[in-house]
Amino acid sequence: MQTAARTYVIRWGTALGVMLLAGTLAFKQWAYQVETRAEKITVAIQRIFTAEGPDVGVALDEISGPEYDPSHIVPLLKTRFDHATGREKTRLAYALAKFRQGDIPYFCSTIINSPPQEVENLVRALADHKLTTGAQLKILSDQATLNSDWNHKARLAIIGLSLGDATTALQMCQIANCLDPMQRTIFTDTLTNWQPNLTTLLKPWKTTTVADLRSTLACGLGGISREQLGENEFADAVNVLKDWFETAGDGVTHSSAGWALRKWGVDEPAQKSDSQLTSRQEWFVTPQKLTMIQIKPGMFVQVIQGDHNPSQSPNVTLEQAYFLSDREITCEQFQEFLLDPDCLEKDKPRDWKKRNFPVRSIVGVPVQQVNWIDAILFCNWLSY
Repeated sequence: MQTAARTYVIRWGTALGVMLLAGTLAFKQWAYQVETRAEKITVAIQRIFTAEGPDVGVALDEISGPEYDPSHIVPLLKTRFDHATGREKTRLAYALAKFRQGDIPYFCSTIINSPPQEVENLVRALADHKLTTGAQLKILSDQATLNSDWNHKARLAIIGLSLGDATTALQMCQIANCLDPMQRTIFTDTLTNWQPNLTTLLKPWKTTTVADLRSTLACGLGGISREQLGENEFADAVNVLKDWFETAGDGVTHSSAGWALRKWGVDEPAQKSDSQLTSRQEWFVTPQKLTMIQIKPGMFVQVIQGDHNPSQSPNVTLEQAYFLSDREITCEQFQEFLLDPDCLEKDKPRDWKKRNFPVRSIVGVPVQQVNWIDAILFCNWLSY
């Protein structure tokens, strides 16, 4: 009997020991997994802090992937966000946005100070919250207008355009009935220097017919160095500019798109010479390959160079339309006029053979030493 009891105790004691050992091992394994998971989350978050430019998006995609449970990572991100400042707070906000936990007012408040390399990340974070973002952008835009803070308003407009909202941009890009072009000028300069992703920026607007918006965008694009653009980004922008150049009926879009292409070293699509306007065009190409842009009647502010008080400059009203070349007349073009055998001598500048009109070997140099009468005679020659 005692032997049986002893055997019973040994068996159950052994079983209990095995169970305790298994439990201890399982607990250690669980603790190790928790510790490893926490370390992986910490490392992933750290990568968001150290990444630059497009690499931020890669780090954000990783942290929001299937490997990480949102129930574990989101509370940690929120806690750190509440106590963070500056760049770290912004990056944590990007991460929360991947889990649809983005703080839209916070994002919009950072637009004024965001460096160029953060623009694409900012747009990506706001992309899933367009309605809320649009309302917040309008509030900030109205405030910027009241404060005449055009630099801030231009940044808000660029973010809006990248998200498919042109409300603020249209205010800044307006041409007709705009006595002060300052907003349009600052928008163009901001687009050049803040450099949003052009593929994202242009995608919603490549088929727009709004001349004010197209032309302003083209002017801003032309100021960006080609070397600063990615291969696909550059190709997408060139395709949009070429399409605007060929199909835009308004002269301001046609001319600005052509200028941007030339700035990037891209040949403009060939255009047929035609001295007559079509019903849908406000520009035409002369037989001498000059693009003539129609300037419509209207009013503008005549600011005199050196005037320290532009607000007192007079308003000038044009009562009839006229045509203006979309670029300077070059030495080569003026020389062609002087040497044209079909142009009578009386229709050329007086004593032009004795005058030293500069002829440059560098293509595209504007002609100089031309007076008002010479310019009129050149324009008459264009009308032959």
